[in-house]
Amino acid sequence: MRRILKARALLALGLAALLCLSGCGFASGESGSVPSHDTTSAETASYLTFRTEDKLQQHFEKHGQETGCATAEEYLAATTERFDWVAADPDRRSRTGRKLVRLEECSPDILRLLPAVRRVGARLCLKNSPLFDVDEALRLFPTARIEAVSVHGECKELLVYDDGTGPLLRATALGGGSVMLPPATAPTPPPPPFDPTAYAYLFLPDVALQKMRLVRRALEGRADVWSENGFAFARRPVEGVPGRTLAIGAIGPFDAKALRRELRGEGIEIFKRDFPLTPEEIHARTGTHAGSRQRLAFTRIGGKLWTIRLAADAPETGREG
Repeated sequence: MRRILKARALLALGLAALLCLSGCGFASGESGSVPSHDTTSAETASYLTFRTEDKLQQHFEKHGQETGCATAEEYLAATTERFDWVAADPDRRSRTGRKLVRLEECSPDILRLLPAVRRVGARLCLKNSPLFDVDEALRLFPTARIEAVSVHGECKELLVYDDGTGPLLRATALGGGSVMLPPATAPTPPPPPFDPTAYAYLFLPDVALQKMRLVRRALEGRADVWSENGFAFARRPVEGVPGRTLAIGAIGPFDAKALRRELRGEGIEIFKRDFPLTPEEIHARTGTHAGSRQRLAFTRIGGKLWTIRLAADAPETGREG
């Protein structure tokens, strides 16, 4: 049975630089290019498929010998090449399998290696855990572009393009578009008091927008948002922003007893953001179960809980990644 085995940590930095030179990454003369955020190529750089441990060891020995170095640190110290881009994807697991988020805990320690990286390449593309904090990324790399990448509504990675073209923040939903803005210099003006009769569409911002804290700014003038983690409400379909637009049937205060009397035994599809109950708790309180008979959204705005009935058979626009 074929297994996916993590490539050795020393290849993460050294061979990434070699790929740039060989033309598989960014070769000389492409200094204005930006590394692709295609997840297929990104995963290929970090993971290889081998039938057995012996095959993995043979591959490691062959390509490790090609570099003539045993670690990324040795490679950076020994090389005399100059690269347009250095790509780094540090191992984010400890020896015991614990997930690591802090850069200095990962292998190789890219912060400690930065002076050596700067010597061999002016531009660094750094792949981080999706849990890595955006503000911390800007603190460490103040002139970089920071990008959150999502696939099918799940944030997959946080990328740092440290090439001096920032600071810029970008949220990308693969297959669903992207938004790029500079860091905020002033708070976004608050929306008006919530009026449940004023809106025709519910917008579900993509998780990449939430990760980059760009929801309210990206939707300014298009939809009203009361929370970076909540829904957005619009008078017309939202276009040009990663996420989903759903037509609203009606909006009313959340009343579990009334919903139970009306929907007991029905199968409903639940959407929830900024709501204190889990889908399981909503089903239990309303006497419903998972299904597709009706679609209901639940949220909290201004300290009040709301139920949004989504229009039946109404087309939706956009998808989350």
